[in-house]
Amino acid sequence: PYVFEEALYHFSTNLTAIMNDIHEIKSSTAAPFIIRIVDLYNPAPQLQGSDYYVQAFNQHLQYFANTHTKIADIYYPFKYYGKKVLFLDGLHPNGKGYQIIAETLHSLGYYPLTP
Repeated sequence: PYVFEEALYHFSTNLTAIMNDIHEIKSSTAAPFIIRIVDLYNPAPQLQGSDYYVQAFNQHLQYFANTHTKIADIYYPFKYYGKKVLFLDGLHPNGKGYQIIAETLHSLGYYPLTP
């Protein structure tokens, strides 16, 4: 669907600009830094095409993974647990969902490699 293609295009363009700006700012210093990005989960797998586009967004995030930037993969744990990790609204994470996000981020570490 066009709306998803347009959203993916704007997401890609905007995130690329943001990441380029961060790296340009940080290039003038030797101070270590980290960036952690949480990928997307699909709260509505019943919608035709939704899984394809969530995975397309997540695949684009992988382009930014490097020594400073790590991507927290919550797509697969959320897919495995399904509605058990979503709040009553069926859209946002519940306590268990946020625990998965926190543990996934924690597993990526807190210490950057120096440039």
